[in-house]
Amino acid sequence: MPDPVLQGNAFWRINIDALQRRDSTLAGRLRTATVRMDEFIFARAADGSPVLGLKAPDGQRIALNDPANPEGDADRWIQERADQCLKGAHVMLVGFGAGYHALSMFQQSDENTYIWIVEPNPAVLKAAFHLRDFSDLIEAQRIRFVSGLPEEEIARLPFNGITSNRMRAQGIRLMYTPTAGQLYGAFLQRLAKAIAEAIQLEGLKFRTSQIQGKRILENVSSNLSYILQGAPCLRLDGKAAGIPALIIAPGPSLEEALPLIQAVKDRALLITVDTAHRILLREGIQSDLVVSLDFTELNAKHFEGIDEDDACLVAFPGIESIILKQYAERSFFFTHNADHLLPALRSLGPLGSLKSYGSTAHAAYHIARLMGCAPIVLIGNDLAFPSERWYTDGAMQNDLDQPEREEEELLEVPSNNGGTVKTNGLYKVYLDTFTVLIQETAGAVVNTSPHGAVISSCQWMTLENALAEFPQTTIDRSFLRKALRPTLAFQRENVRNDLHALRDTCRNVHTRLTKYIKRVEALNPSSKNFSTGLRDAITQFVAMLDRDNQACSLCTPLCPRSTVALFGQLDNESILGGDTPQKNQAALERFLELVNDFGSALRVNSKALEHAAEIL
Repeated sequence: MPDPVLQGNAFWRINIDALQRRDSTLAGRLRTATVRMDEFIFARAADGSPVLGLKAPDGQRIALNDPANPEGDADRWIQERADQCLKGAHVMLVGFGAGYHALSMFQQSDENTYIWIVEPNPAVLKAAFHLRDFSDLIEAQRIRFVSGLPEEEIARLPFNGITSNRMRAQGIRLMYTPTAGQLYGAFLQRLAKAIAEAIQLEGLKFRTSQIQGKRILENVSSNLSYILQGAPCLRLDGKAAGIPALIIAPGPSLEEALPLIQAVKDRALLITVDTAHRILLREGIQSDLVVSLDFTELNAKHFEGIDEDDACLVAFPGIESIILKQYAERSFFFTHNADHLLPALRSLGPLGSLKSYGSTAHAAYHIARLMGCAPIVLIGNDLAFPSERWYTDGAMQNDLDQPEREEEELLEVPSNNGGTVKTNGLYKVYLDTFTVLIQETAGAVVNTSPHGAVISSCQWMTLENALAEFPQTTIDRSFLRKALRPTLAFQRENVRNDLHALRDTCRNVHTRLTKYIKRVEALNPSSKNFSTGLRDAITQFVAMLDRDNQACSLCTPLCPRSTVALFGQLDNESILGGDTPQKNQAALERFLELVNDFGSALRVNSKALEHAAEIL
């Protein structure tokens, strides 16, 4: 029969144009994918439907769909799994083949089901796009295509965009076509592991957000006077173009690096993670910038006993006040997604944002990248435990009693010396996110930790060789102090006015919410009109949040669990109850938990804003 790839260009144009509108990056990946004719079989099934096959290197021919009745076979396969993937589900389907399983799942599932279609081989997806018109599938808002990406990146995708709350609320069901199980067994194992790790990371971030929401609000509101004595880190953007930077952390390899840092300290910017700062000072090495992100009281211990220090601080405004007092009038501040108060204070203007993924070392790298530093050299960023050491000598953490270390199961990861090294789950997350951050920011980064873990987006080089390439001239650091002036103090009265306005908004919303909650509590779970009444109540609440989005933004960090529980299920019918009074009662209680949480958050915010205005 004629070759469908040669004869089906009309289908290809329709599909690739639809994909271009939906996902231009993937469309570009497919355009450049090579479809080798000697590897594919294009044919017709017994019922006349177009089918696709592969020729294995050993000569075996593998049909990607049933060669007799592909549509009926796919329908039966989906129906056998209907309870898993057709109603209010969140599914990742691996293996596109000629598209029959994906089409069947899409056509049979309800509008509350979100589907990620993953085809590991872009050539297969490109070939399939020549067989028929998939534009309805491609353009459906509840469908996303993925192809040609690493498993770790695929696992993170559902935590963004319209599926983010769904992912946090119910996870995702990994399914694969029969042929995909045969072709992509190793890929599926890695993908399942990556999804589990991504869910674990989100769980960690979620638990952290539960703990930190109120604490960060209290710290930021109390720190406003120090913030006004400082400057936005945005002023540093591009100020160090072409200047080498050392990003220094307290990993075990820092100890042997100290003499080399001492020798080159005049020819590079020294950007130090707060946990390593005191170690350098002990050796007479003065950091240029010290980066601090952690909001806990324990973090302040890294600054104890420091008397003579000429460094500037780059800080998340939610850290302990005692640290900011120590660096008054020489601090640069950056926003972080954990803080919702500062962005609401419009008179402050933008401070600049650093990406951290929870790690101070990431933020230290990012400020160097934004300043334009090149090259950027990582020192002591082992992110592993060579010789069973967690930190270099002199690190404050070595003095802590941490019995959980003995109980934690460690992982083996590639090391820079060509072997493997032990690390833990959190550091593994930091390794992966460091790779992502460096790729996202297109940084030229050298990793010099000889026995540390491989950061795949970095070039490996010994510290001696990396430093040997530095220019021999002393760098001019005066731009750092110049960027601190003028401070933000001239905005003090405007900030106070912003605080009063936000306080009044929270109070007004709380008054309306109190009346609204009484109406919701009056809903009767035994009424036949209960679901309609609850739907109206939810609609009114969402409209209230949309109308008063500033108050909503301030409250969300204080009630993350109920927020995710509700918004992760807003498009699921069970949110409105069910066919019994008991199910209706459960739905009502779930919704009331959220709105009462928001009421409590409004009260907390009102008090914090009032206090901040009083002490400013």
